[in-house]
Amino acid sequence: MKKRTKYILTFIALFLILTPCVCAATLTKEYVACHDANVLKGFRVLGYVVMALKILAPIILIITGMYSFFKATLDEDDKATKDAVRLLISKLFVAVGIFFIPTIVNATLKLVSNYDKTNGKYSECMKCITSIKTCNNSINRYK
Repeated sequence: MKKRTKYILTFIALFLILTPCVCAATLTKEYVACHDANVLKGFRVLGYVVMALKILAPIILIITGMYSFFKATLDEDDKATKDAVRLLISKLFVAVGIFFIPTIVNATLKLVSNYDKTNGKYSECMKCITSIKTCNNSINRYK
């Protein structure tokens, strides 16, 4: 139960880290934070962190799951092997979930933007988090 709570708290923390652009985008009518090159550079750094997490976290989870599975297999204990298989499967699901968190956040923000008039204001920030190549184009445009 404690591991499940840890995974849920990690998911919530990543969700909260990936969604600050909604607040940052609506400072005033004249100034749009996501149209500032320096702000976009900060979001680009966050994009690099997200990209690293999308790659490293699933790899680490799968490797640790496989290690515990092979360790239980070598012990030749049926109960330990079944527990290791369950652990490996749960780690695979968590790894896939971590990989798709930015996509889920982006889709959620697109749903919200259809009802809110801030779509153009925060879309540049979200591009910097999800796609670094398009972020570089936006930074050059707003210099």
